[in-house]
Amino acid sequence: MGPFKLKIIEKFPLSTFINGQRGKDIEKLWRDFYNLYCTIKSVNLTTESIAQFSYDAHRWVQEFARPLKKMTNGQIIQEGLYQRTDVSLYMHVFAFHVPLFMRELHQQNLYLKWFTTSSVRLFFGRTTMDGGIEKNKQSATYQICNFENRQIYFRINKTPTTYSEKVLTISDKVDN
Repeated sequence: MGPFKLKIIEKFPLSTFINGQRGKDIEKLWRDFYNLYCTIKSVNLTTESIAQFSYDAHRWVQEFARPLKKMTNGQIIQEGLYQRTDVSLYMHVFAFHVPLFMRELHQQNLYLKWFTTSSVRLFFGRTTMDGGIEKNKQSATYQICNFENRQIYFRINKTPTTYSEKVLTISDKVDN
């Protein structure tokens, strides 16, 4: 997610445009999403913080689809936020699968933050979905996975990302 979208989710005063408790609730909903997003991007995760993320993500989806509650006389007890039909598959993945990925990666000292879409952006202009680069005819998917695997390998094995110049001195003396 780009920095401008994050800034809007984090700071936009939505309750000034939607009056009443519903506006405040929607604003809080998106602030909570921002906090969940920050947790995903963290590299300081613990088993407890992942469990808390799982609980909070489930709660966030439930709050997103919170229904309108009325009394029998028509008086509104609680405003609804969004329709249940607005819940997307991405939200399902967010609440039910991302915590599992986070747990599995954490057990291997890896973090979800390391799996970015940078490789997609890197290859976007140079590959096609059906043919890849002309030289090696590898698909874009294969190249993206290959790139991501290399990045993870370098992180696990603490491969340096910078290099320093080394000077070798060669003497004219030859030992027999």
